[in-house]
Amino acid sequence: MKKFLLLITAFATMGLTLSAQLSPGSTLPANITGTDYITGEAIDVQAWLDDGKTVVIDVFATWCGPCWNFHASGYLEEIYDVYGPEGTDQVRILGLEADGNTAPNLMETNQFGQPGNWLVNPETLENIHYNIMDEPSASTTLSISYYPSLYIIKPNGVLAELGTLSPNPRSNRPFWDAAIDPNADPYLLTGADITLESFCDEANVDAQEISFINPSDTPITSAEFVVIANGELIETVPFQGSIGAFQSGSVQISAQTFTENTELQVGLSSVNGTPIAQPIYSGTAEKYSVGTRTMNVRFTTDNWPIETSWRLTDETGAELFAVSSYIGLAAGGGADALRTFEYQVTVPETSTCLTFAIADSYGDGLTVWNPAEHYPPGIEVQDNQGNWVKQNSVPDPTDIASIRSEGTFFFNAAFVNVSAEGATSVEEITTIEDVQIFPNPVTNELTLDLATSISTDYSVSVIDAMGQTVQTLGNYNSSLTKGFDVSELPTGIYFLRVATEEANNLYKFSKI
Repeated sequence: MKKFLLLITAFATMGLTLSAQLSPGSTLPANITGTDYITGEAIDVQAWLDDGKTVVIDVFATWCGPCWNFHASGYLEEIYDVYGPEGTDQVRILGLEADGNTAPNLMETNQFGQPGNWLVNPETLENIHYNIMDEPSASTTLSISYYPSLYIIKPNGVLAELGTLSPNPRSNRPFWDAAIDPNADPYLLTGADITLESFCDEANVDAQEISFINPSDTPITSAEFVVIANGELIETVPFQGSIGAFQSGSVQISAQTFTENTELQVGLSSVNGTPIAQPIYSGTAEKYSVGTRTMNVRFTTDNWPIETSWRLTDETGAELFAVSSYIGLAAGGGADALRTFEYQVTVPETSTCLTFAIADSYGDGLTVWNPAEHYPPGIEVQDNQGNWVKQNSVPDPTDIASIRSEGTFFFNAAFVNVSAEGATSVEEITTIEDVQIFPNPVTNELTLDLATSISTDYSVSVIDAMGQTVQTLGNYNSSLTKGFDVSELPTGIYFLRVATEEANNLYKFSKI
């Protein structure tokens, strides 16, 4: 088929060198000194550590957008108010501009069109309470390979750069409390790559690794993890060992098979013998059911209808309805091009789960149409009450990228399941907000920091410069901070794709 130019909205966290950040649990290799840009007082990080303080260093560059976003959030001001000299006096915070190619006085401005600058709290426009200095030499001491970098250094010099931890705990308050305050409640930074999907007959969940990181000074010698299905305890997984500050461990939960709707929860129930109730994962495996026996199917072609076909099957594979071809020309166009067809379909009482399979013989999907003039191509389903089970939705008709997402409009085969829940209502269109990826360039692990205000189903994948999917990274439905292994990708330019049914956002990164 004729191809549209793939338009890309690129967002990149800026990278620096090929060196790696200091590893979690290592110690500060050398002292960091300088002069506070606002007050002129001497800065001596080692002196703070010797005085028993935990030191937080926010390493930034004045041109770095993600750095500014974190500064503008006021999060470090909140930490300083609680744990700084006017609070418990356990912490010293240092803002560190470390790019030797930028003038120090650029900290007195910002290039992001917002009030304030690097020296003030953007909300109050008053001077920040913690120290700030320009000292590029410190980037060597801290092995800075990307901005922003955020270090927590304990009084004994043991440290962690939060971007190297997964999930990234940059805005995780229990993690900060446990890292700073010896009297804080027990807490482990946990990660679980569990994916539950809707199913027809049964859902099989593979054995899963639960990783954890200890933010506190107290070694973790024992912990207990629990797995709960529909409110009933189905597995208890113990841990025995010794995990020091900023070090990591893991346990494995068993594989599971579900044949009915199942709400699965994984949690941490104790640390070093102290009972706690810390959620790790919660999700639902929903068994599909037919919500309507009579449905209206509407299918819209693009400019190459001759390449498109679709079929409706039930859980046994029996074909209930099919359109094997549409009338068109090999060069594009034809009688059925850019048209909408409607079909009345009756589902037998014996069928319990339905699948629409759409095929494109060329393999590039329904991509040839003019969004400004034509209705979006694809399949749509209404139940017998006129409620939408599935609708085509392209929020910005000028954004061709939003209609090329694999599994929605760009496919070799796309599947749409009809469930009872979907047959009675239309899911509200939601948006994904505040996406950041780092480090960039990346060598091994690329971290996605994504915030969404309400539950939004989305997939994460990597595409190459030609728009081809080269790595599938999973499906999610809430805010996420997660590291993905991209070490096997060849060197080059790629895009991290975050795709909902309504949108397709691309974030450019370099693999080195």
